This record gives sequence, structure tokens and C-alpha cells, in this order.
Amino acid sequence: MVNFNKYNEKKFGAYYRICSILSDNSGGGTVRYSKQRLNTRVGKCKLANQAFLEWFIGFFEGDGSLIMTKRGNLMFVITIHTRDKQILEKIQKTLGFGSVIVQGPTTHRYVVQNHPDLYKILCILNGNLILPARKEILKKFVRAYNEKALRNNLLPVNHKESVCLPAPYSAWTCGFTDAEGCFTISFLPGTPFRIRYILTQKTTRLFYNTLLNFFNTGAIEKHSRPNVFSYVMSACKNCYNVVYPYFKEFPLQTKKAQSFKIWSEIHCEIERKQHLIPSRRVVLKELAKTINNQNKLHLQKKHEIALLEKDNLLITD
Repeated sequence: MVNFNKYNEKKFGAYYRICSILSDNSGGGTVRYSKQRLNTRVGKCKLANQAFLEWFIGFFEGDGSLIMTKRGNLMFVITIHTRDKQILEKIQKTLGFGSVIVQGPTTHRYVVQNHPDLYKILCILNGNLILPARKEILKKFVRAYNEKALRNNLLPVNHKESVCLPAPYSAWTCGFTDAEGCFTISFLPGTPFRIRYILTQKTTRLFYNTLLNFFNTGAIEKHSRPNVFSYVMSACKNCYNVVYPYFKEFPLQTKKAQSFKIWSEIHCEIERKQHLIPSRRVVLKELAKTINNQNKLHLQKKHEIALLEKDNLLITD
């Protein structure tokens, strides 16, 4: 069973320090600039809780970008499907800055461009990233930011090397799952089935080794694409001992929550041995196809139909 500990409140010290000073809370420690100069340089800053910030970093490492254009413009961007635009709006509301814009027919973006707000973003990311590729990009981004900051008499950022790893008391893995994870159930010929929780990303094998230590179970599988690995957790026992407790402590925020709900419902039916009944197995097999369906309305419709069919079968059998 995963043991969930309390958060380390020092993790986002720079971010909390700014928030504390701007909200007249003297408990945040000392800062180089006075409150008046901070208000001028970084503007108002809302205080987000620790779990949200950890989730936010995991989500960014999966779906976000730090963009440096040839013209010297800097942007923090998270791009997702329009069906999940509500999570971008939640990010904007929780942090208190940034913009949510339409990117295309099926995509929305959360964008941070101005220097005061980029400073706040960097206070959150600095020293707290996990993926090696993201760390390298952040280092280049901070260098570009500081060059502009010094030219314009703005607050520079002191880059910190990150030594963070996923941990069972962190919401990072939840955010990363919202971005890159999936839940699958496959019904094999006969009565066998396969239930899996999967995280896939182009990164080092070392990162996935930390997930093995994090959950104390699972396996690393090589993907068909070069330098891409998947962390795979399977078996019903792991669902009860690891997956369910973790996502109960740190609930998914995107439409992955709906996928997880359907996945859990099918698993519950399997535990009740319903998959051994041929008529039920047909329904569960169809329902399993909707777990990672990208169309919300289609997913919900098929889910409701499948449940109705299941109820009818329960009556007629």
C-alpha cells in the first residue's frame, strides 16, 4: 500500500515568498525587493496550494512548452484538445494570470507571455522539473529570460538544477497522467483479460526506474519509437493497492478522470466475475473501447448504452 506523506512546503519557496509578501504575509521570508518594487515588477500573485503546483508541473512536463522565438519573444504554453479547455481555465483562475485562447478548430492554449507572469512561472518550475529534456529547455529559457530582464531592469531568475524525482506523496504523477497517461482493459480470446495503467514518454529509462521505485511495482517496456519507453502497471492487486489509493488522494483533473471512472467500473464488474458470462463479456468488451475515446459525447453515450444493455441482460439471464 502506498504511504502518502505530507508535502514539503519548502519546494516552491520562491513562488510562496512572492505570494506571501504581496499578500502582507511576513512568514514568507526575505526577498531582495521591497513589496512596492515587487508589485511593480511582478504584479499581483495568487497563492496556489502545494498539490496544485505539483500537479501543474507534471501536466506541463507532459503537455506544455517553453517557446523562444527567433525574434526573442518568450512564451509559456500548454496546448490541449478543446474538450479539456476547462482545465486551462482552472489553471488561469488558480494562478491568477495567463490567457486561454483558441488555437485551432480542436485545440486551446494557456499562454503566459509578459515578463512579470513569466517570472512567476519560472519560480514554480525552477528546480522542480523531473524530465531531463525539460530541465535542459528550462535552463536555456531562463538564460534567455535573464538577458531580457537585465536589459529592462526586471527581476532575474537564479537557475537551480533540479534533483526532483516522482514520489508517492506528490501530485506530479497525477498531472503527468492527465497529460500522457492512459488506462486500458483488453479482453483476450476465451476468458482472460488484461488491465493496465500506462505512462509513455520520450525520456530516459532512468526516469521510469524512478516510477518503479515510486509505485514499488510495474514494468518498463520499450516502445516501437526510438528512445521512447512506457511504464506499465498491470494486475488487479496493483489496482487496489496502488492505483486506486493514489488517484483517490490526487484526483485526475482532465477528461482522464472519466476514462479512469469507466476503467474502474469495468474492473469492478470483472471482480464480480461478470466477464465470465458470455453475454456480459460482450458488453464489457464494447465498454472497454470507450475508456480512451477522444470524443466526450460519444464516450458518454456509449457508456450509458452499455450500462443499459448490461442491466437488461441482468434481468433476462
